[in-house]
Amino acid sequence: MDGDRYHVAELHAGVEPIPIEADPLAALREEFADVDATVDELRDGARDAALNEAGRRTHG
Repeated sequence: MDGDRYHVAELHAGVEPIPIEADPLAALREEFADVDATVDELRDGARDAALNEAGRRTHG
């Protein structure tokens, strides 16, 4: 991380600077190197979790 660039994120508790990696793609690859799920599996899991948190149930 170079520490020179930030994205400003508006959160419930206020505004927070989020550091921008010098090489964002390399940072993502490193972060998810140990994940064995496919993109579709990750997306479906995230969708199901969001729907369940919102109080809705999915069928499938």
